[in-house]
Amino acid sequence: TPGGVGNGVHIHLSLWDAKTNTPLTHDQDSEFGVSKTAMQFAAGVLRALPAIVAITAPSVLSYQRLIPHRWSAPFNNMGYRDREASLRICPGDSRNGKDPSGATNLEFRACDATGSPHLVLGAIINAGMQGIIQELPAPTVTHEDLSMLDAPGLSKLGVERLPQSLSEALDRLENHERARDILPGDLLDVYISHKRHEAEMMQGLDAAEVCKKYMEAY
Repeated sequence: TPGGVGNGVHIHLSLWDAKTNTPLTHDQDSEFGVSKTAMQFAAGVLRALPAIVAITAPSVLSYQRLIPHRWSAPFNNMGYRDREASLRICPGDSRNGKDPSGATNLEFRACDATGSPHLVLGAIINAGMQGIIQELPAPTVTHEDLSMLDAPGLSKLGVERLPQSLSEALDRLENHERARDILPGDLLDVYISHKRHEAEMMQGLDAAEVCKKYMEAY
């Protein structure tokens, strides 16, 4: 309903060695318990997020949820157990001598159920793998209320506000340098055309009418 918190989809990600079946996300000696490789993966996801949010939050209604103070993900930031972060570090349980390595994961929160799970997972993994391949530096783990910072303040943290509408997100995706690697061939053009038509269909409707349209569709 308009003004409500809304419903999101949260995707928990962890890295594993396929040959040895050993977890690669955890590092007990790092500040936040996350390995260098997993931080590189996170950096790749966060770098691409302003573009791939058009895939992970692909409805007009999605952007009524992705605003500050709604336990959603209005910025491309990483947080430690922070339910406002786009990527949340979820440490494994180490109580009573338990090994946390297999349960440590990264929770992707800039997503909802209007997205295709195949496209969503493909976009996230594609972006994360680029972070590993390019050995990107670890993102800053934020603790402050990012909604209180101006653009220069966000920039110092390597963070930016995510697109605030589907149309803006589609522009970011269309102009992303690796857009055709994320959605190859004709898929990018078809996807963007389809979603722009969807956005046009919602023009002129108030929030309640938009909610009703999506409720009927989904």
